[in-house]
Amino acid sequence: ANASTLHAIQFRARLTNPEAAELCGVSLRTWRRWLATGRPNAGALRLLAILAGYVPWDGWLGWEVHQGLLFPPGYAKHGIAPGEFFAVTYYRQSISAYR
Repeated sequence: ANASTLHAIQFRARLTNPEAAELCGVSLRTWRRWLATGRPNAGALRLLAILAGYVPWDGWLGWEVHQGLLFPPGYAKHGIAPGEFFAVTYYRQSISAYR
């Protein structure tokens, strides 16, 4: 990550510097140093990415979470609710049995 990435994630999460520092469990001084050097703690960067709506794990590239719904890359409507997500396994089993 670099400073522009950290700043962009902070902006997308709509966090002020003090709010971001508090969420990451660091002082405001440390937060500002991360912004200036572009070398934030990797765990803190991942936490902020999640709060900004990104899903930062391998295999989920481009997926985002907004207002509690999961969206595949390129989609802005008809997100997947948690209950629907867990039902996918059931749907797949039903389709296999039907075939």
